Amino acid sequence: MTKNGFTLTELIVVVVILGILATLAIPNFFKVMENTKAKEAVASLHQIRAGEHIYRYEENAYWPSGAGDNAAINAQLNLSLDTGAERNWDYSITADASTFTATATRIGKAADNTITIDEDGEIGG
Repeated sequence: MTKNGFTLTELIVVVVILGILATLAIPNFFKVMENTKAKEAVASLHQIRAGEHIYRYEENAYWPSGAGDNAAINAQLNLSLDTGAERNWDYSITADASTFTATATRIGKAADNTITIDEDGEIGG
């Protein structure tokens, strides 16, 4: 009489292999997630840049320095930056009459990450 099924040794080998694969895959997954969030910030910075150019066209100066609140930036530049508690980035603007720099500062797990854009569209950080 033959018994169908797996031995304990076979099950342990499968679990060990799955553990090794997970160990290799999880760090890459987090890198991909963080890169995606960085692309979100770059897209929002381009929106801020476009809004600043429209504001400068209408007011002959960039929107004032010290603008560091997502909701205020949304209201003044007619944007839709995330303002909820689950947002990934806080945005701020430093400007004078002829130049500006918008900064996205990562909040949460990777809070040391910042990305900037200037009036010429140069991305930094």
